[in-house]
Amino acid sequence: MNSSSKVNSPPPIYGHTANLYYNYMIITFGRDIDNRMYNSKAYLGDIEIILGLHISILPLPLNVY
Repeated sequence: MNSSSKVNSPPPIYGHTANLYYNYMIITFGRDIDNRMYNSKAYLGDIEIILGLHISILPLPLNVY
């Protein structure tokens, strides 16, 4: 993890929702561990940058039977 990753990271939260969309992780809501306040923000992370990997995710074809 490079130094900018730590600077740009979301605060430690619990009770949040996390979803993957292609190469992106979307983290929303939850409670901030440090001040126990509700977190109403959404965070977007690029999985390739977070994990330091090259990931190729292709969309599913529209005509799946």
